[in-house]
Amino acid sequence: SIHAGTNPSLLKSISKATSGSQETINASLINASNSVSSTASQFSSNVDKTAPSRPQPPRPTISTGNTNISSSQILTNSPTTSTLPSSSSSSNNNNNNSFNSNFGNQSNQSSNTSLQRTSSLRPVPSTTNTRTQSNSGGELTLEYRVQELTSKRVLLTEQLEEEMQARLLLQQQLTKLANDLALTQKHVAAILDKKGGKKKGEQFLRRLGVRSDTTTEKSKISNEPERSGRIFGCSLISKDTKEGQMTYIPPIVKEIISFFKTGDLLNTKNVFIQQAPEPDVQSAIDYIESIGPSKIGVGENIFLSSKESKFKDPHVVAGTLKEFLNQLPEPLITNRYYSDFITTKEIRSEPLRETIVHSLIFLLPKEHVMLLQQLVSFLRTVCERPNDVTIQTISRGFAQLLLRKNDGAMTAGEINQSSLVVKFIMDKYKELFIYEEGVSEIKYVMKETKQVVEFATVDKMIEKLIDEFYNEEQFVETFFRTHGYFITQRELLDKITKYHTTNHTPSNPNLYWESKIRKRVFLLLNQWLEISSGFPSLSRELVKSIQMFLKQIRTKPGDEEHEEVKLLTNKCLEADQKITNQRRTIQLQVSNMLDDARIDLLAQDPKTLARQITLIDFNLLSSIPISEFLQKNFMQPDKSPNFTAMAEKFNQWGHWTASEIVKKEDTSQRVEIMAKFIRIAYACRELQNFNGCFGIIGGLNNSAVSRLKITWEKLPKKDSKLYKELLELFSMEKNNKNYRDCIKHNVNPPMIPYLALYAKDLFGMEENLENRVQNGMVNFAKFRKIGTVVNNIAELQQKPFSFNEEIPIRNALLNITPFTEQIQFEQSLKCEPRK
Repeated sequence: SIHAGTNPSLLKSISKATSGSQETINASLINASNSVSSTASQFSSNVDKTAPSRPQPPRPTISTGNTNISSSQILTNSPTTSTLPSSSSSSNNNNNNSFNSNFGNQSNQSSNTSLQRTSSLRPVPSTTNTRTQSNSGGELTLEYRVQELTSKRVLLTEQLEEEMQARLLLQQQLTKLANDLALTQKHVAAILDKKGGKKKGEQFLRRLGVRSDTTTEKSKISNEPERSGRIFGCSLISKDTKEGQMTYIPPIVKEIISFFKTGDLLNTKNVFIQQAPEPDVQSAIDYIESIGPSKIGVGENIFLSSKESKFKDPHVVAGTLKEFLNQLPEPLITNRYYSDFITTKEIRSEPLRETIVHSLIFLLPKEHVMLLQQLVSFLRTVCERPNDVTIQTISRGFAQLLLRKNDGAMTAGEINQSSLVVKFIMDKYKELFIYEEGVSEIKYVMKETKQVVEFATVDKMIEKLIDEFYNEEQFVETFFRTHGYFITQRELLDKITKYHTTNHTPSNPNLYWESKIRKRVFLLLNQWLEISSGFPSLSRELVKSIQMFLKQIRTKPGDEEHEEVKLLTNKCLEADQKITNQRRTIQLQVSNMLDDARIDLLAQDPKTLARQITLIDFNLLSSIPISEFLQKNFMQPDKSPNFTAMAEKFNQWGHWTASEIVKKEDTSQRVEIMAKFIRIAYACRELQNFNGCFGIIGGLNNSAVSRLKITWEKLPKKDSKLYKELLELFSMEKNNKNYRDCIKHNVNPPMIPYLALYAKDLFGMEENLENRVQNGMVNFAKFRKIGTVVNNIAELQQKPFSFNEEIPIRNALLNITPFTEQIQFEQSLKCEPRK
């Protein structure tokens, strides 16, 4: 038997490949890769032995009628057993070869038109003669022999066709498995890149034998038309062009569009509306498949150059395009977002509907988005020609091709809903896909694999807040933290709450999108309250304004919004109490107790001192309101008292280090103190307190200390090595590249960053980027950069260290009184006079 069904170990390996430790991921994916190769090899060798060489059978006939058959139905009704004739002639019992093909569940793919076969092959009669021999010498009559051979030939032909069909279906299954494996490999590599830098992802892919340096190797998976040998029924894929640019438009679609741009073919009456004869469309599909994907788009147009007149018929070519879309495993607007697109017709505000439909479109796979844009642009051109075709009629004709349910079966009402969505996309083509200078109110830019706002009007920015499908990480946090650059708190609150008051139908308060938008307003206000703690001067005013808004909402127990209002009211009370209790500038001189003052700090273990320094620094960091990092407030001490306090403590760590070293006139004692501070700095580094570590390194680099050549020469090699390692980490070359790389790839919270570098970065952004672009739109690209910095600071402020304070040591550290720089240098000269 040839068992060419789904390899259970392969499916198990792919399932495991998205979770678990790095070692588990590597092992699972390597096993999955080997399983695909093994399954393909076994299938190829066994089927080649079973099926004799013959021309490829005709492609399955595709129905363009109203019958809708999903791919999952086809797979579950596919032939499961096929019996081949026995080669033996000595027995009446046939030795049957069975072809078992178990295709599993492919619920993520569906098609309205596919081949449905349900058959069980009969055994071929044995060639052994079982009739009684005749009296004329036992020979069979010629008539019976011809009849027997003819019957056997018919059955063998049927079996061969069944085997070829099974082989095609199995090839599709192997294609899907290879696709799943390739996508899983890339997914795992991306996770490793994120956690440990690009090298880890590349190393992982190399172990699997996958190239990671070009997009071609990642994108050319076995479902690619050039590899599968088919054009219709294949998933959309990405491919490299000669120029290295990525294209997502299938060549056959380009060929069809090119055909219609020739002469006056677009003027054909009712083109894309009038149905072409099904046999002619199927003949065109067979003709295209016979040419092959590699030759389409090369040279003369395949339709115009054909000798068959029916392949030049605009209605047949239009039917071919529709059938290409119909046979895609997933429609251009994928099944996952079917319900979301359908319900957008309920949104009252047309600008908000545009915004949400745009976000939904760009959640689709990129190749789907590119083809959808190209197709809509082309169909709009069709509607502009004198051919009796309108956007309304063509939207209805393409509704099921672009937006259909997962099971394929749609009622007349559902088709009408789909056509309304398609019509909206066609009507709003420019607003959804094109940016026009001086006309458009929002411009997007690609960031990694997502489309994000580059600049927009304030109203469009607020629409993106309401739009829950806008897929940009930390967009809400960045907007609320930076909104003070372009709108007042009062104006912003009024614009957000307006979406609540205008999306309310008393006669039907539970309309899907109205309810969704009102809930979104409550969610945004809740997030804003949480963020407002970083803006002490505005927090209380915001709380009072939200409380006034809540009082205007009339609800009663049992209403949908009653609990929402109650929860947000409690959140306001919590925020108000938090503001009351919020500490202002931290007081550094906390105690003058004699016991604390008498503690010999340098007699303590370096790690103990490092932990207490870290707790002090974290206290300072977590006390800085985010507002002190914005609008260059950190440059003005009166506007940034908490930032100033942490900067002063940073300087104090350095002066303390230098003072303690130059205090000792004995060289050996100086060496001992110097080594002590190097170990304290290194312990801070290990605790990820980069601010304290750099402060101490600054003291060691102080001119009063760095000139002590005799002391440095006697420093133990071990401590000297640690010091050089720290100097390299904080090197200012290439804009502090070593430090930036360190915290980007190898550090997770809790962590205290080198604060001065944040101030430097923010200052550069403020000076070099404008708040608004020339047409008055908000330059959100600038605020995204600022948001990246301040959001990171806010996150670090919420991740405390786990070790406990040791009050006496902490108080002693808070009460250190280092020498002034002048006294430090005078003491240094006493230690090692100038020569």
